[in-house]
Amino acid sequence: PASTLLTKELPAHADAAEVSPAALSFVQGLSSHLAAAGGAALLIDYGSDAPPSDSLRGIRGHRFVHPLHAPGEADLSVDVDFRAVRAAATATDAALVCPPL
Repeated sequence: PASTLLTKELPAHADAAEVSPAALSFVQGLSSHLAAAGGAALLIDYGSDAPPSDSLRGIRGHRFVHPLHAPGEADLSVDVDFRAVRAAATATDAALVCPPL
């Protein structure tokens, strides 16, 4: 189930959470590459240190719109769970440093 992809604790108010297996897989692959080849990565996005819920939004003309407003003409965006991203990154190599900023 999707709940196995979440961090161990959801916020007390959460009755739903958004999960991105593709994002976690990407970070694991990137971390493995960095651990083997060296280098650094800087990930910047909107989010917090908790699983987001109800963050799906559309953006069109630099304004927020309903996600289904003008399908194909609005960009879709969601928040990132940076705690899950850090956990995925450090799971591949304990030497990686992923501080919150």
